[in-house]
Amino acid sequence: MARAVQRRRGVVPRIKSLLPTLKGTLRDVAEYILQNPSSVIGLSTGEIAALTGTSEAAAVRLAQRLGYRGFRELQINMAYDLGDKTPKVQQEIEAGDDVATLAEKTHSALVEALTDSYRMLDVSALELAVEAMAGARRLILLGQGANTAQVVDLNYNLTKLGLSVIVYVDPYMQTAAASLCEPGDVVLGISHTGANRDLVEAFLIAKGYGAKTICLTMHPGTPLSRVADITLTAAPKEIVFKGEPFTSRISLMYLVDLLFIGVGLRRREAKRNLQRVQEALAAKRYPFDGAAGDGDSPQN
Repeated sequence: MARAVQRRRGVVPRIKSLLPTLKGTLRDVAEYILQNPSSVIGLSTGEIAALTGTSEAAAVRLAQRLGYRGFRELQINMAYDLGDKTPKVQQEIEAGDDVATLAEKTHSALVEALTDSYRMLDVSALELAVEAMAGARRLILLGQGANTAQVVDLNYNLTKLGLSVIVYVDPYMQTAAASLCEPGDVVLGISHTGANRDLVEAFLIAKGYGAKTICLTMHPGTPLSRVADITLTAAPKEIVFKGEPFTSRISLMYLVDLLFIGVGLRRREAKRNLQRVQEALAAKRYPFDGAAGDGDSPQN
């Protein structure tokens, strides 16, 4: 049975009263919360650490100094303070959860994340991103860690459309590629936190040589989104397993798919190129009765 959340004096007033006594990383986290009360509700402790240059332990210790049992309880209280009686904070996969509970929690989080991402979608920014990518001389895709899968997927799909695309996941190669950009190039970076130092550096270098930059992230107002020409943001709804968030992968893939389809609709040769790819890949599959319709898609 879930523990009831203790209601106390508001989170922000408590932080303000305690702020003069805080030092170092605890003060850094406290000041970030005061400046970003709404966004804090949807962040994991790892994201807080990345955005403040501190650690996950600092976020937890601050919450405990404020009288909460942990950072999650602080988030829930903050949501109540802001008027949300059903706060959308990270949902934890507990050690005692059975597979049915795991399936329910994951399904609920994924559906909510996609719904919220659609509702908060900046259509104007999407139009600008699609237009820039469709007309790019060259597309350079950047990602690291968990975001590698998304840039690789986008690279595969855009290549099928006939675009000149290359993906870099190594930070040194990202910097080198950025330094060789020219006007007409588009650099797209995906960062869950929006605080990846390597991508920020690559964006600044690429912009200095005339390239347009596009950022896909979970949080507006982050270092990467501040230097990007165009930012697309997915909903920060998250489900967490042992401190590791993973719902964000699906939310970011939603943006990736929108870009692929949007660019495909803008490119007159897209249908012809996709057909050529489908025909070329057909020889790589063993024919069997269960593959009916498989030839309609260039998937493996």
